[in-house]
Amino acid sequence: MRKGTKKAANGYFTLEASLLFPFLLGIIAMLFTACFYLYTLCFFHTAAYTAAFRASLPPESTGKDTDAGKELETLWEERILDCGKTEHQVKDSVLWVEVSIEKITEEKKDVLTEIKRKFQLKVKEKSFKRDPVFYIRTIRMTKESRLLKKEKKG
Repeated sequence: MRKGTKKAANGYFTLEASLLFPFLLGIIAMLFTACFYLYTLCFFHTAAYTAAFRASLPPESTGKDTDAGKELETLWEERILDCGKTEHQVKDSVLWVEVSIEKITEEKKDVLTEIKRKFQLKVKEKSFKRDPVFYIRTIRMTKESRLLKKEKKG
């Protein structure tokens, strides 16, 4: 009688494992997806800010004139995981450098739900230029232009 109960107990473990393991496998797959998404997001923010910051430095402090697009391409080549197809945009104005990175992933329609999914990840980082002489000149010119406008009105 005891031998029969032992076989039945072994059968319960197999049944429980067959129901539990697919559930655990799904959770592990979702964790991997979430980790890859967080890696991509962190990499985009870091690359955009680093490129904008390095391009905002004056040439006297770095010894060279840096371009945000070239800095971004250098950082992009050093990445560990492939992030797929992305679009980069660099705006270099007189006061700041702005770098934006965008990734749009479109999946095919699901057979059952007929829904087309679209995932979008967009990062924008801005860094003000760090040139003290330029700042002082700009502030003086702004003050002078405001004074001239007040004199013309009055």
